[in-house]
Amino acid sequence: FARSNGAAAGNGAAAAKETAAAQPAAAHAGVHETLKQAWARVFAYATGDGRDRAEPVARFQQPEDLHKIVGIGLDEQPTTQNLLEMVDNIFKYSIRSNHPCFFNQMGMGGTEVIGILGEAIAAAVNHAMYTYEMAPVTTLMERELIAQLLKLAGFESGDGMFNPGGSMSNAHAMLLARHQASSLTKTEGLHGYSKQLVAFTSAESHYCFERSGLLLGLGTENVIKVPVDDCGIMIPSELERLLEECVAAGKQPFFVNATAGSTVYGAVDPIRACHAAAKKVGAWFHVDGAWGSSALMSERHRGILDGVELADSLSWNFHKLGGMPQSCSVLLCKDEQIMRDALKLGGDCSYLYHEQPYDVSIDSGEKSLQCGRRPDSIKLWLTWKMLGTQKMGERIDKQMANKESFIGMLRNRSDVFEMVCEPGFCNVCFWYKPKGSDLAKEQVHELTARIKQGMMLEGRCMVNYQPRGDRPNFFRMVFTNPEAEDQDLKLALDEIERIGDEVIKTLSC
Repeated sequence: FARSNGAAAGNGAAAAKETAAAQPAAAHAGVHETLKQAWARVFAYATGDGRDRAEPVARFQQPEDLHKIVGIGLDEQPTTQNLLEMVDNIFKYSIRSNHPCFFNQMGMGGTEVIGILGEAIAAAVNHAMYTYEMAPVTTLMERELIAQLLKLAGFESGDGMFNPGGSMSNAHAMLLARHQASSLTKTEGLHGYSKQLVAFTSAESHYCFERSGLLLGLGTENVIKVPVDDCGIMIPSELERLLEECVAAGKQPFFVNATAGSTVYGAVDPIRACHAAAKKVGAWFHVDGAWGSSALMSERHRGILDGVELADSLSWNFHKLGGMPQSCSVLLCKDEQIMRDALKLGGDCSYLYHEQPYDVSIDSGEKSLQCGRRPDSIKLWLTWKMLGTQKMGERIDKQMANKESFIGMLRNRSDVFEMVCEPGFCNVCFWYKPKGSDLAKEQVHELTARIKQGMMLEGRCMVNYQPRGDRPNFFRMVFTNPEAEDQDLKLALDEIERIGDEVIKTLSC
């Protein structure tokens, strides 16, 4: 009796345990199914919905309204019930940067679907890039990519590093230059060098060079902006003059940057002349090719970066013209040794770097500004592997062809549009200025801003604008998306003209 009661009790406990186990299993199955549906939505957006011409580029909402619509607040009880709605709202109210009518920024647009897959894989493996031990596959991918990029840049030897964006790559280059000027700055800071170190870059270069001056302790006043011509191109004679003045003042010019594709005008500085000026005073010569380096993938357009092989270092952003998701930036450097020496520390990093059964020189951690570094190489490697160099070059060819087609459209509508200057790399800058309107500079400034606001509210197309020097606000088109066709380029001009025709009637006197 006791045994039978015990068996019954045991059977009852087992049954209860089985029932309890079944409940979370069923709940888990429900969550799993929801996650599968959410992933399906991501795939649909990446491959189709986010590129659909029938959809708007933007669905603008005021911040307070969007906060409510999307349910941004985190004060509610956790739930998986509305996961699909949350995913849908993220996509619905985000800017469709892969839309063929998105011409607003150069750091996005025309993203390769294979690259998005690579980004997902990077998140799934979730490892850091400091050692081969932790990242065996992606370390080899990164080494192969850097080797191929060095060849494309014309560097006979060297090394490289994937960084989180072009700003970091440019700061990294300036740090290498400082180490070359005086290795004592690594341990003693700027007090380790008797002269004031001074960097030089064009007045149209990216603001990250001033930020780099801040980070490296130079101060922004020691990052000298070299005058440019009307198209934003650095004037070599002005660079030479400023370098000579710097030396005469007892200071040390240690870093010269030439921009290969400036942010606004797309200006490409004369690389050979800038290199000659830099080497005359013994300065490190860097080329910021964050925007323009992808032209090296194209046989037809690689000549735009003529002389790049002379550089000591080169930055290259594949999340711009290269079609990679944010971010995918590489710094290339000719001097492999200085790349390691400039950042290698004498402190205790033994929790990362051990005796290994492989050649530890393949480990990249001591060359990086970061410790935990994402495997950004996966997306670029997968895309390059699937498309090949020729197809990646053809992507650049299409983007440049779109630029030329757009220039033709502007010239055919010169009664309404006026180019600001001769177009640069893959940028075109222009005004909406109908002939006969006799608009003052202040009115053009206001008109451009209000047209952009109208475009943003309607959401059919996005084109950026900015003022420059004494020039009032003007539009800037960038051509990052090879899926854009003439109909999309024409729509951008049609929208500007249509909205402008209404705004011009209400301009301030």
